[in-house]
Amino acid sequence: MTAQQQFPGQSPLSIRNPGNREGEYFDLDSPYMLTLESYDADRHLLHHAHAAPGYYLSRSCAAGSPPSSVRPPHRHKYMELVYILKGEMEQHIEDFRSVYREGDCCILNKNMKHVEICSSDFEAVFLLISDGFIQQSIEGDFYYPSYRERTARSSCLYQALLEFQKREAYFKKEYLDFFPRGDAAEARDRAQRLFASILLETRLQEPGFLSVVSGQLARLFSLLSDPAVYRMKRQDLKSSKEEFLFNRVSLYLRENHGRVDYAKLERAMNYTRDYLNRVVKRCSGMTLVEMGQQLCLEEAADMLLKTDKSIGRIIQEAGYVNRTYFYRIFQDKYGLTPMEYRKRGTGATADPPGRTNA
Repeated sequence: MTAQQQFPGQSPLSIRNPGNREGEYFDLDSPYMLTLESYDADRHLLHHAHAAPGYYLSRSCAAGSPPSSVRPPHRHKYMELVYILKGEMEQHIEDFRSVYREGDCCILNKNMKHVEICSSDFEAVFLLISDGFIQQSIEGDFYYPSYRERTARSSCLYQALLEFQKREAYFKKEYLDFFPRGDAAEARDRAQRLFASILLETRLQEPGFLSVVSGQLARLFSLLSDPAVYRMKRQDLKSSKEEFLFNRVSLYLRENHGRVDYAKLERAMNYTRDYLNRVVKRCSGMTLVEMGQQLCLEEAADMLLKTDKSIGRIIQEAGYVNRTYFYRIFQDKYGLTPMEYRKRGTGATADPPGRTNA
C-alpha cells in the first residue's frame, strides 16, 4: 500500500505521498469540492472550510514560518479553479511564480504541479471540478432566442475547458489566468455571491442541488469569459521529460481500462517496466499496478451509476475473477459495497424489476 492521508469524516479527498517535497498527488472521489481558505500572516494561521456533496469540514492549523517550507507542491487529476477574494496570494505553478490579487482567478489543468505560498493575508476559493461536472455545466447551458429555438451558449472559456479534456491535453501543461478589466471589487462581489450559493447548496443538499450548483458554475464561467469584466490569458508551460512520460503512461492505462500488460507497455513506451514504475511512483505516489487498479475501480463505479449491468457482470468487465477481492478493494476505496454505492448514487432503495445485482 502507498502512503495515503484521509481527512477526518470520510473525506472524498485523499492525498498520496503526503509531505513529499517532490510533490503530493490529490485524488477526489466527488464531482467537485469547494475549499474556502484564509491566512492570517501575523499569527501564521490557516483556516480551511471544505465542502463536497455529503461532506463538510472546517478547521484551522498553524502554517509555520517561513510558510513556504511546510507546503509541498501537489498535482491532481481534476481541474482546479483558484479565486482570490481578499488580499494577495503567491502561486507557484511548475517553475513559474505569479502573484494573484483580489478579483484575480486562474484555472489549472490536470497534472499541473503547484502550491500556494502564504506570505501575506488573503482569502481565496479553491474549486476542484471533475471533467464530467464541467461538461454537464457546459452542455446544460443554453438559451431560447425564441420559444421554438434552443441555442447552446459558447465562449472562448468553454472551448478551452473542453480542449483541456481532450487526449492531447495529457501532454500539455496549460492554465488560464483571469484579471479584472475594471473594478476588481465589483467582479469579486459577483463571484463571491456565486461561491456562497454553491457552498450553501452543497451543505443543504435540497432536491435538485447538483443541478443548481451546475448552473451556478455555468454562471461563474460566464462571468470569467465576459470580455467587459475579465481579460483571459492562456499560459502554456513545457513538461519535463519525466512528466511527459508519466502523462503518456497515464493515458495508455486509461485507454486500456487500467489493464497492465508489461510487455505491451514497454514496447509502447520504449522503456523498461522498472523505469516506468519509478516514474509513476515519483509523480503519483502509486505503482503501475496500483494506478491500473484505481482506473479499473473508477470505471466499475461509473458503470454502477450509469448502467443497469449486474454487479457480477461489472466485476467481470473490470477484469477481476475473484469477487471477494473486488468487494474488498472497492470498499477500501469508496467506503461502501458496490450495491451500497449504486443505491446511494442513484437514490434507489430497491432493485428495479428485471435487474439483479448478483
